[in-house]
Amino acid sequence: MKVNLIGVRELDFETDKGDQVQGIKLFIAYPDDGVYGNCTESRFVTAERFDGFGIKLQDLIDHIDQVIDIEINPKNKIVGITL
Repeated sequence: MKVNLIGVRELDFETDKGDQVQGIKLFIAYPDDGVYGNCTESRFVTAERFDGFGIKLQDLIDHIDQVIDIEINPKNKIVGITL
């Protein structure tokens, strides 16, 4: 799925239950039926999964305001990113 990367946020925090959350939040925009302009959303990727993509955070940041390709699995989770 081709999307415009509009922002990236690195997350590393502890939940109220004491669980550690580490990952990347992607802010993306893409055309969608019934939407004038673009639809926007954010998607979370765990740090472990992101590491498996073989790209560095800085490379992703360098692609802000550019089109990237994200691969989504049937559970609607990001399973791949191509810059």
